[in-house]
Amino acid sequence: MAALPLEVTLYHYPRTRSTRVLWLLHELGDKVNVTCKRVELMKGEAYSPEFMKMNPNHALPVLLYKDASGEDQAVFESCGIVEFLTEALAAGQLAPPIGLSKERADYQKWLWFSGSWMDQLLWQLRQHDSSGILPADQKDSRVVDRTKAKWIKEIEPQIVAQIEATGNKYLLGEQFTSADVIMGHNLKWSQAYGLCESQVLLDYLARLAERPERFWKYGCLDVVTQLQER
Repeated sequence: MAALPLEVTLYHYPRTRSTRVLWLLHELGDKVNVTCKRVELMKGEAYSPEFMKMNPNHALPVLLYKDASGEDQAVFESCGIVEFLTEALAAGQLAPPIGLSKERADYQKWLWFSGSWMDQLLWQLRQHDSSGILPADQKDSRVVDRTKAKWIKEIEPQIVAQIEATGNKYLLGEQFTSADVIMGHNLKWSQAYGLCESQVLLDYLARLAERPERFWKYGCLDVVTQLQER
C-alpha cells in the first residue's frame, strides 16, 4: 500500500458528479493530500487531447494517483472512485468490512442504487427539464413527467423506508458510510426539480449537513475550501 497521505489530483467542475468525490476526500481527511484542478466544461476543456487521454468520455470527475508500483493512474466514474478510495483508505470506517454481512450487502446495494438507478433518472431530468441542457426542440415533457412520477412513487419511498428501518440517522443506521455520500448528493440534486419533499429525507439531508466534513454543502460553488485548487 502506498504511504499516506495519498497524493491525488481531482479534476472538477461545480454542479457535476465530481462533487461526490470532493465530499469523500473531505471525509478521508489527512489520509489524502489533494490538488483540485478545475476543468472549464463550458469552454470545451474536457474535449482537449490532454483530458481525453484521461477520460475518453469527456466527463468529470477524473482522479489521478500513483499506484503501488509508482505508476500514474487515472480513474473516472464517480461511484467507482468513491468505492475505490473507500476500500483502499477507509475500509471498515466508511464502509462495513467486506464479507457476507447484511450491513455489507445493504452498503453495496444503496451505493449502487444511488449511483446507477437514481442517477440515470436524474440525468433524464437534467436533459429534458425546462432548465435542462438539451435544445428546446429536443426536450420531451413526457420524459419529465414519467421520471418524476417514478421518483415520487417508487424511489423516495424505498429510501424513506430504509432510513426509518435503521433508526432515522444514516442509510445503515448510526454509521455514516460512503453510500451516504452518493445518496446525499443525489437527493440534493433532485431538489433542483422540486423533488425530495418528504420530511424524513429533509431531516436526513439536515443530518448530513451537520457533519464536520460537510463540504457537500459547498460542492456546487466555485469556492473550494480545505482543498487546493489550481
